[in-house]
Amino acid sequence: MFQISPMRISMLSRSVAVVSVERRKSHKNHGKVDHKSGSPNSIVLHAFSDLSRVSPLVFVRILRNSYVPGNGKAIIKFQALRQQVIHALSSAPPPGPATYVVYCLNTLLLLDTNDNEALSHLLTSALTSLDKVNKSLADAAEARILASKLFQNVITGSVILGVRILVKVATVFEIQLRDIGKVVHTPALDETEKIKKIKICLEQFILRLIKSRLYTSAVALLKQFSLQHSTPHDFLVAMINDNQFDAAEEWAVYMGKYMICSLVRHCTEMGMFKKAYKIVEKYNLQLKFPDAYHQYRKSTLRKLIEKECWDVAESIATEDQILVEYLVCLAQEVGNEEKATDLCHRHGLTYLPSCTVQGGIPKTQYLQMEDYVSQENVIWVDTADGLTNASQHFSSTEIVGIDCEWRPNLLAGEKMNKVSIMQIATGKKVYIIDLIKLHIEKRDELDNCLRYIFHSSNILKLGYALHNDLGQLLQSYGDMACFHYCEPILDLQVFGSHSKGGLSGLAKTALGGYLNKASRMTDWENRPLSPNQLRYAALDAAVLISIFHLMSHQLSPLGEGDKVPSDWKSHVKCFKTNSSHKQRPASEDHKYQSISSEANEMDAKMVSSIDLVDKDELTGPDPESNIMDAFLPEANMHASSNIDVAYTLEEELVYTSCELLGLPMPGLLKGELQNYAQTHLLPLPTYRVSQIIGPGNKMLFYCTLTVGSMEFCGRPCFSKREAEISAAIHAITHLFK
Repeated sequence: MFQISPMRISMLSRSVAVVSVERRKSHKNHGKVDHKSGSPNSIVLHAFSDLSRVSPLVFVRILRNSYVPGNGKAIIKFQALRQQVIHALSSAPPPGPATYVVYCLNTLLLLDTNDNEALSHLLTSALTSLDKVNKSLADAAEARILASKLFQNVITGSVILGVRILVKVATVFEIQLRDIGKVVHTPALDETEKIKKIKICLEQFILRLIKSRLYTSAVALLKQFSLQHSTPHDFLVAMINDNQFDAAEEWAVYMGKYMICSLVRHCTEMGMFKKAYKIVEKYNLQLKFPDAYHQYRKSTLRKLIEKECWDVAESIATEDQILVEYLVCLAQEVGNEEKATDLCHRHGLTYLPSCTVQGGIPKTQYLQMEDYVSQENVIWVDTADGLTNASQHFSSTEIVGIDCEWRPNLLAGEKMNKVSIMQIATGKKVYIIDLIKLHIEKRDELDNCLRYIFHSSNILKLGYALHNDLGQLLQSYGDMACFHYCEPILDLQVFGSHSKGGLSGLAKTALGGYLNKASRMTDWENRPLSPNQLRYAALDAAVLISIFHLMSHQLSPLGEGDKVPSDWKSHVKCFKTNSSHKQRPASEDHKYQSISSEANEMDAKMVSSIDLVDKDELTGPDPESNIMDAFLPEANMHASSNIDVAYTLEEELVYTSCELLGLPMPGLLKGELQNYAQTHLLPLPTYRVSQIIGPGNKMLFYCTLTVGSMEFCGRPCFSKREAEISAAIHAITHLFK
């Protein structure tokens, strides 16, 4: 929504109206007029009412002086001026607006300003939008001749013009080879020879565009002048190799069905299965390429398994026997026999498929629990006696590893489930504490046991992204004093700032093997836990101590770009809330260095910023929509495992998986907000993204979204785009209640 206030200037003996366009700051000032010029977000416009006696030179100068001073966004300036030019061209002098625009284009070349391309695009775009009633055959013919001369001067090198504008000149004025022939004066050549010479010159120009990888412009000119046989034999492959797929598709469609089939084959050979399938589906080539459907889905499953997103992959494969068997094969390929057997059991397969995965995934070497803690030393705690025994054992330890698990959310954005279990590992044992049961039946005993560990300055608490676990514990059991304070803590992320894959990647760097995450997204509230769940939980906590002992004494680089900090004690921190239930006695021996006051505030802010948002309106009640938990940071996943995987997913894989599961694309959220703003006569939403330093000195992005007079804040995210999506989801869930 814009507000217009008139101003007057005099230029070249002609009086032209200028308007200042102000973006409305809120819906309350609708209809008010701001008479100030040069204010923020202003656009200078000219009220062109009659061009019948205005020369192209005057028009171009005034147009340029309108375009340059405005300080609004370029696209808004362009759209506003374009509407004014469309209105003005209807009064252009004879023979008409098309001829007038060509004269303006030539004038811009003479002025040689930095805005030539933008203004040329503005003029040609306005001309194409002009009503047919304002166009005449005589005007079109005259303009075509003038435009042909301009085109000929450019391809011969006499005049320099941007390639994109040259293409627009050719297409807007519908130039053909014969039109160029009319403006080329070579008396010695007949019409046929002249056209042949022009064609050779144009082909050489297009080949230069191809060598410069300007494929879109090259394809447009090839189509405009019907030069389908003038391209190199590998033209299609060259475009695909350079990721110019849209241009390749446009060219293939222009050439015909045989070229479309060639495009599908090339994409398949190059492993671009999604693009191949999209072409097959779009042009009804299923009979010719019957395998495209499963090739596309298999390639997606393979990429998901490389990222260890088994739950997402299984959701895609469900109800398709071929894909389920392929998923089992993938599990076997990576050496995860446990997952392969589990998939067979859940999907009713009575056998393990024998198959080879083409372009298979390298077999993964996983760590085994028995190498770090024996089965008899994994102790389940769900009684008061169990807490007493655990407390006695903790009294003789100086270092513990802490990890937590909770049931994953089935719907993106629903209220986060309570932490189900906490694993506390010492050098010899791992205690798995049933928080849900003990909080109900033995809350005081549980609080006393955990308070001894969490509040003791003589016990170093290790974790990976531990602040996320502590924040989730505080939200789940805020009535327990033990979770309001924890010191000293050391986040092992400081040892793996360059390692990919979260704790699993750090384990590979330090211990030589990955953590098997197959049980990560299982139901942690089910009792009793399965043997696989117990092994997974115990190993996740046990490796924390092994990694710490190994890497804290490692002084040389472990790998390329990954150097262990020798001063790890400087990274020891404190977790506390503003209303801490624990005061440190002045007499206590400070065995470890604590975090600075600024870092304390950051920890508290990170905890308080966890914003549980209800997004049911976005995804609907479909229980299979848990893929959003793996992709959107707003889903509050278990940061020590899932979130590291989520943020390493390529954006294309996210969109592909959403598409296959029928879920809304994240990018569509902004469009929903824009539609809301326009419907309610509000200004377009604005996104303000700021950067903060998060745990492990990682850069985080935080977005504040303004819609009208309302502001919505997202959660800290690892990318600017995800931060904007977080804020957009928060806004939509509030506005569409």
